[in-house]
Amino acid sequence: MGVAGVGRDGWLGSPLALANLYAFGRLAWDPNLTPEAIATEWTRQTIGNDPQVVGTVVKMLMQSWPAYVNYTGPLGMQTLTDITGSHYGPNIEASENNGWGQWHRADHLGVGMDRSVKTGTGYAGQYPPEIAKHYEDSATTPDNLLLFFHHVPYTYKLHDSKTVIQYIYDSHYEGAEQAAEFVRDWATLEGRIGQPLYEQVRDRLVYQAGHAIVWRDAIVQYFLKLSDIPDEKGRAGHYPGRMEAEDARLTGYKVIDVTPWEDASGGKAVSCALSESEPGAILRLDHRNEQPASNVPAELQNNISPVVKMRTCTTEWTFTGAAGHYTIAVQYFDLRGGIAKFSLLLNGRHLDSWLADATLPSRHPHGDNSTRHTVSGTELKPGDVLRVEGTPDGDDPAALDYIEVEPAGLPHQGWSKPITPN
Repeated sequence: MGVAGVGRDGWLGSPLALANLYAFGRLAWDPNLTPEAIATEWTRQTIGNDPQVVGTVVKMLMQSWPAYVNYTGPLGMQTLTDITGSHYGPNIEASENNGWGQWHRADHLGVGMDRSVKTGTGYAGQYPPEIAKHYEDSATTPDNLLLFFHHVPYTYKLHDSKTVIQYIYDSHYEGAEQAAEFVRDWATLEGRIGQPLYEQVRDRLVYQAGHAIVWRDAIVQYFLKLSDIPDEKGRAGHYPGRMEAEDARLTGYKVIDVTPWEDASGGKAVSCALSESEPGAILRLDHRNEQPASNVPAELQNNISPVVKMRTCTTEWTFTGAAGHYTIAVQYFDLRGGIAKFSLLLNGRHLDSWLADATLPSRHPHGDNSTRHTVSGTELKPGDVLRVEGTPDGDDPAALDYIEVEPAGLPHQGWSKPITPN
C-alpha cells in the first residue's frame, strides 16, 4: 500500500522523482530487489543506456535521500519543516506541539522526544519485545533514530563519539554540499542525454543546491542560538563573505523582521514594498498582461493603459576583501502574486538581471521562498561597489536577504553562472 502525489507539474515535479513511483511498483512484484538494481533498471529504461549516464544517475538517486535528511532533520528529528503550513521550507518550531506528534522537544539543554516506556510516551513498547528493548535504551538505539526515541543533552555522544550538536552542524553542511555535488554530477551528462531533459533537471538541481543552503543556515543558526554551543569547525554563525542587506546603504528599501527568524540570515531582510503616497514611484509598461494596474490613478489610466506602478530600490556594499575572481550569490525572497526583477551591478556596470518568477509557497518572506541566484567569474578589488536593484511587482516586494562573495572555485559554488560585465 502506498500514496503517490502524481498528476501535477509533470507528475512528481522532478523527472528523477518518478524513479520512486517505479520502485514502488517493482517492489510490489518483487520485494527482494535492491534499491541499486531498481535505480539501474529505471535509468536504462527512462534516460539512457550510456554507462556514464547509468552510473551517474544511479549514484545521484542513491545519495538523494541521505542528502535531504542531512540538510533537513537528521538523527530522527524528522524534517523540521513548516508542518502546520506548507510542509516545504524550514520552520523548526512548527514541528512542536502540532497535534501530529512530530515533535523534537528542543530546549537549551538538549533535544529529542522521549518515547521510551520507562520515562516517556511508551511508544517504543509497541514494537515486538526483541526490537522494543533496543529502542528503549538510548545506548542501543541506532543513531539515525536517536532523537525520535530519546531526549538527550546536546553533548551526548553518538556511537562514533561525535556529540549530538556537532552532528547537527556537520550533517547540515554535508547535506548542502551534497546538493551542490548533484549539480556537478549532472553537468557531466550534457550531450549524452536529450537537451530538454538535461536542462529541466539541471535547473531543478541548481535551485535545490540554493535551497539546501537556506535549510542549512536556518537549522544551524537555530540550534546555535538555543544551545549556545559553538561549532568546533567554526562555521555556524560565521559567514566571512556574507554582507547583510540590512547593513547595506539602502535607497527605498526598508528593514523588516522575518518570521520565523531563522529563515533569514540574522533574522532580518529588506523589502521594497509599494506605497501609494511615496514620492518617486515611476510608471512602467507591464509586459506581462498589458492591463492597467489597479493602483494607478484613474486620470492616468485614461491616458496610459498598459502600465503598472513600480519603483526600484537599491542596496549597496563596498567590497573590502582581497583582489581576485569571485562568485557572488544573491539571496532573495521570491513571493507569489507578482514577478519582481533584480539586477546586480559592479561599480555601476551591469553584471546580471533575473526575474523572481517561481511559484513557491507562502506570501511573506519565509524559508519557503528564499531563493539563491549566483554569478561567477567576477573580478573584484578592494573599494569596488556592489549594488543590487530590486523592482517589485504586484504582491512581490523584491525582498532581499544578503549577498555572499566567495572566491571562485569553492566546491559548493561549482553550479553558478559565469558572467562577463558589460
